[in-house]
Amino acid sequence: AIEEYKRFTSDDKLMRAYAARDAFLVGQKMMLSRERQEGFDEGIEKGKLEGIKEGIKEGIEKGKLEGEKNKSILIAKNLKKSGLDIKFISENTGLSLEEVENL
Repeated sequence: AIEEYKRFTSDDKLMRAYAARDAFLVGQKMMLSRERQEGFDEGIEKGKLEGIKEGIKEGIEKGKLEGEKNKSILIAKNLKKSGLDIKFISENTGLSLEEVENL
């Protein structure tokens, strides 16, 4: 093995081929690393955008529900001021008896 190594290292043509192959492999490794990083970065960006879209969707839904609840409370307050029965108000607004009583 040592003799073969000496023969290999003393042959300029073999050493140039080895150096070229080594440079090729280093280039491939660098390119693969860069492509992996680009893919990772792209995945992170895509995930952020999907998260933002989902957050907006959830926010809109939450806003609608809060708006409906506030409208029910306003209607219940007005009905209660008019002297209507608390049970009737609860049944027709979707608010609990306790919520209507506390208005």
